[in-house]
Order: sequence, then C-alpha cells, then structure tokens
Amino acid sequence: MPAVAGYAYLTQGVAAGQRAAALKAAPDVAAGVVVTDPDALDRAYEALADLVDDEIPEALVNAEVSERLNDLAMRLQAQGMDLDRLADFLRANFDDLAPHPEERDAERFAQRVRRGEVFGLIGLRRLARRAIEEGFPLEPEQRFGFLHLGGGRCLLWRNNLARVDPLSPEGRSAAYRLGRRRLHAAVAFYRRYLPGMERLQLLDTAPALGVRETRRILGDYRLTNADVLASRRFPDVVCRSAGHDSHLDLRDGVCDIPLGALLPQGVEHLLVAGRAIFAETPTAFDAIRGVVPCIGTGQAAGVVAALAAQARVAPRQLDIAAIQAELLRQGGIL
Repeated sequence: MPAVAGYAYLTQGVAAGQRAAALKAAPDVAAGVVVTDPDALDRAYEALADLVDDEIPEALVNAEVSERLNDLAMRLQAQGMDLDRLADFLRANFDDLAPHPEERDAERFAQRVRRGEVFGLIGLRRLARRAIEEGFPLEPEQRFGFLHLGGGRCLLWRNNLARVDPLSPEGRSAAYRLGRRRLHAAVAFYRRYLPGMERLQLLDTAPALGVRETRRILGDYRLTNADVLASRRFPDVVCRSAGHDSHLDLRDGVCDIPLGALLPQGVEHLLVAGRAIFAETPTAFDAIRGVVPCIGTGQAAGVVAALAAQARVAPRQLDIAAIQAELLRQGGIL
C-alpha cells in the first residue's frame, strides 16, 4: 500500500515553515508511518492488527511493572578540579560525606583524592543546608555526589529525579527537564561552595535518561529477596550476581542466577537477559541489575540460544549440564 516513513513525509511533503505546526498537531507522525492513500487506511489497520496478533509473543504482555518506577538517573561530565584543595576540605569535613563503605579513614581518603585516584562520594548535606540558608537556589531534597574519573575529571549524577512514569513520553520529558536543571544547579553549587571546584567546567550531559527499573518478565522462576540474602545455589545456575552492592548485606556477597529467571512463562524460543529477568524488588533486583550480572545473563542467553539452534530444540529441552559446560569453557563463573 502507498505509505512513507513519518520523518520522510515531514521533510519531503511539508514546507519548512509548516513543520513545527504539523508536529504540534500530530506529534506521533515523526515516529510513525503516513499512509498516503486515504482509501488504504482500512487495509493498514488490518495489517497492523495481524502483525500484533501474529508477531508479538504472549510473554511480552505477561510481565510485571516495578513499584520503583521513579528510580531514574541523569549524568554529566565536568573537569577543572583542584585536587589538593578538595582533599583538604574533604578531610576536614569527612563526617559530612558518605564515601564507599570500605573507606572509613579520613586521612587515607584525602590521600587518595590528592593522588588523583578514582574515588566517589555522596553527601555534603551540611554544605547544602548552608547554601539554602544563604539563599542559593537548591531544592531541599536534592542530593549531591560525584565520581572522580582521574585527571581532574568527574562524573556527576542525579538519582530519583521525580515522581514520574518513565514508561510515558510525558513522564520521561519531565524527568529530562528536572534532571538537567538539577545537574546545572549542582555545578553552580560546587563552584561556589566546594573548595577546589571553583573552576569546574561542564563537558557534556548524558544523551539519554538512565531508567533502572520498569518492566520485567514473569519467568519460570522468580529470584527472591530471600534467595539472595541466603546466597542460595541453584542446580540450573547460569551466572552469578554482583559481588557488591551498597544496598545489600549478603552473607557470601554473591548468589546464583538460575536459567529459570531468563525463561518467560508459557513461551518457547525466547530468552530474556539483563534487568528484565524475573527478580523480586528490592534485594534480588539490586543483586542482578549491575553491569557484571547483566553481562552474565546476556552471555547465558546467547549460549542457550546457540545450543538450542544447533540441536533444533527449545531452550527448555536442553541439558543444563551442557549449557553450564559451555559457559565454563567460555570463562563464565558459576
């Protein structure tokens, strides 16, 4: 049927001076398809309905939405830190910081800062209260923190941006606006109140919003909070959880991630990896959400898919011992 991509229609079929008005009237056009023949609209609706019915697996609907939708983050990079002056201030105000749990000594922490090592910190609540009392435009709930990357460069972040729904375009837009406003306010705050940061220069802001948790599948097995806290082992283990997360207090520091958490209920020939696997909030999800376990579940899903394709069977029909042997051969940790 005669149709054209929406962005192509805007650039080729709408005059430059009218494109803003066209987008305002029909914002979905930019990411959609324009059917150029009105008589073909009924056929277009039928084709889309058939596509939805035939091509989208049931498991994509068989999911749950996290209650922690608002755990959003935005980051920026900056440079221009005087590490000697910053180290002196942080040592003198160590009780106003919340550094890495393993870093408890103010003098040792200051030495790391002075040497330009990678370090991170959050806190500065006392300093922020002083700024607010002096009329500096900070929001009372705003928290501060940054990660020094080396060479006087740092990464600033803002978590828990707003009570918005990141699954909606309106919610994500609101989070982008709030995140950038707070990050720029943080840069101004550091320049004025944090010794050693007076010449801080903004390098860039993140091109995308960090959304930690939204939907996840309903899988064959749900990794529970109790599983993680007990460091439970599973016979169908395909990788291990993160070794450390500041949210957790694990007995052995890691737990198994079973294959069942990667397999959507009621659907064959489909595996899910990363933060969308079946894990309970908050503890189990915090144990599997990091980069390393996401890499592990991705590797496991790839291995299972490859072995299933070679054997011409569904993933559930594979011998778990064969899966684990291939993962170990590739250097996986089980």
